[in-house]
Amino acid sequence: MLFSDIVGSTPLLAAGQDRYSDLLLRHRELLGMAAVRHGGTLAPREGDGCLGLFPSTTAAISAGVDGQHALAAEPWPEGLTVRVRMVVHEGDVVDADGEPVGLAVHHAARTGLARPRARRSRTPNGNHRHRPATELNAAE
Repeated sequence: MLFSDIVGSTPLLAAGQDRYSDLLLRHRELLGMAAVRHGGTLAPREGDGCLGLFPSTTAAISAGVDGQHALAAEPWPEGLTVRVRMVVHEGDVVDADGEPVGLAVHHAARTGLARPRARRSRTPNGNHRHRPATELNAAE
């Protein structure tokens, strides 16, 4: 599973509701295309997040990377910066009338996006470093 959440969605919404709804739709469209390219689907979800379901953890990670690149390349409306945090979690999920249900979904939603944690990221020279999730952006 790949969970995403728009960072600072409340200020973005306050900056202009008409622009925010377009931004939210485009965010979901870009992540949906990335999910499909890696054999996944986006589940129905409320709010500013997405939940992607994939046949493997590798596919979820690949879709997340593709999604971040697509988000970074998107020409967002002038004055808006869109950052999206993502977390990959694995576990069993069942389809309950089109909605994913399972302990893994609840666990990932509560632990993955509820509080920023250190993330491991690769620097341009190939080394790893840990940074708070609040420092990550779509270009990484």
